Amino acid sequence: MRSLHKMCANRSLGLLLLRLALAAVFISAGWEKIQNMPATVSAFGSMGFPAPLAYLTAWVEFLGGISLLLGFWTCVSGSLLAIVMLVATYVLKVKVGAGFSGPGGYEFTLTLLAATLCVVFAGPGRYALARGCCGGKCMVGGECKPCGECKPGEKCEPCESGGKNCCGMNCESGEKK
Repeated sequence: MRSLHKMCANRSLGLLLLRLALAAVFISAGWEKIQNMPATVSAFGSMGFPAPLAYLTAWVEFLGGISLLLGFWTCVSGSLLAIVMLVATYVLKVKVGAGFSGPGGYEFTLTLLAATLCVVFAGPGRYALARGCCGGKCMVGGECKPCGECKPGEKCEPCESGGKNCCGMNCESGEKK
């Protein structure tokens, strides 16, 4: 029973799957906008948005999706994508009176908003290019902890180059140096 709980509590695997799904959606949506930029600019214009915002949105979606895919700069890209989804949910759905579900509903954009915020607040997880980049914090089990919360004997993963983390522990053995 313990191994089932351990398997079901794999936070980093959950974050990887979430990032992959979000990346597929945003890369596809951004690329479609980029490939059809005249239509995108026209659509944004019909909603009262200036042309530069159409370009910005398309590239944020495309590059933000790539960032989520790789697990690199996920806080920045996730925040920008969340802003895009917040505006899309409000302007394209709620403001025009669309219902929550059904054709034209806002459940999809709201789900994307919530999912991007999950990545912003939880981080990319262990399976990411940014793995171990905790901004000077200790990485334990795929989670960044402030240095004071690292306990002696805890196996800390590398937070910085040099094989030593901010807790002063050897990242290989978990022993205090």
